[in-house]
Amino acid sequence: MAGKLKNCPECGKLFMDMGSRICRDCLEKEDELMLKVASFVRDHPHSTIKDIVDGVEGVKERLVRRMIKEGRFVQDGIDISYPCEKCGKPIHRGRFCEKCDAEIKKDVMKAQKNAVERAVKAVAEKRPMGTGFRSKDMGQKL
Repeated sequence: MAGKLKNCPECGKLFMDMGSRICRDCLEKEDELMLKVASFVRDHPHSTIKDIVDGVEGVKERLVRRMIKEGRFVQDGIDISYPCEKCGKPIHRGRFCEKCDAEIKKDVMKAQKNAVERAVKAVAEKRPMGTGFRSKDMGQKL
């Protein structure tokens, strides 16, 4: 895999990106922070993301969110919550709570149904009844 030369989004240093998204120095710092976060969460199992960010010096919210989404705490049986992206209710996985997820799915299904109905109507308006294609033997006596 060929690397891409880019600036580290954390420190600005130029590095060869081989898929790690940040430079080696920042990656090492991030690994240390992850260990600190894991230790904090073990000691405070019902922490919110805000609790972790406030309790671990130097850690950013996006790092904690990424750790949760990667399932870093599931194996330890730790219960961490973060807000639903739609209503703000505390959730433990995914992006939306069950209620918002159901609403979104319902809205998507309704939008798909409306799109199909509009497409069918548009086709029907462009081609009046009885002016479609005919097979070779239609209208012939057998």
